[in-house]
Amino acid sequence: MPATTRRFSDPLGGILYLDTSVLMCKVELDTNGGSPAQAIAFLEKIREMARREEVALVCTDLVVNEMCFQIVRQKLAPEITLLQQEFKTNEKWWVALYRQHPEVLARCQPEIDRFYEFLQAYPLLVLSARDLEGALAAQAPHLAVRELMRQFYLLPTDAYHVVYSRLAGADAIATMDPDFSRVDGLTVYVPASLCC
Repeated sequence: MPATTRRFSDPLGGILYLDTSVLMCKVELDTNGGSPAQAIAFLEKIREMARREEVALVCTDLVVNEMCFQIVRQKLAPEITLLQQEFKTNEKWWVALYRQHPEVLARCQPEIDRFYEFLQAYPLLVLSARDLEGALAAQAPHLAVRELMRQFYLLPTDAYHVVYSRLAGADAIATMDPDFSRVDGLTVYVPASLCC
């Protein structure tokens, strides 16, 4: 049986785990001038609900890691031609250029700082592995991830999000990623375009 899929506009409550893809919409809006309107409206809705304590919002430091990486990629990858000229290199891959010139990361710092400011102002609890230690079941997370990958054909990071959301006691996951809809027993909030 696939996941229970709900629209961003549907009622919600309890604990909601925010996947990277939903938060990325906010960052893309701030840095690129456009983003899925439904996700932005959903983020506003759940922020107000969290402030009224109608829902608790959680994610893990894995989300923060993914967000920062995506911010760096979005900033550097499109500028590779300019960076090649500036650093006098023929390197065509932004990661390789970064390895040669790590100082290029400073160009991403304003966007990363804006993301951290957003996190600090948003009513979101960011959990770390230490926070989840008490919730660990008999199976270690990395073993549970392997099973989820095998059973539902999830990418590793998505499988970790499922495991961590369960350890955090989340009732649902909010995402822009349709892959979560394959996971049995999961409730997934998605934009209307991804909903059954």
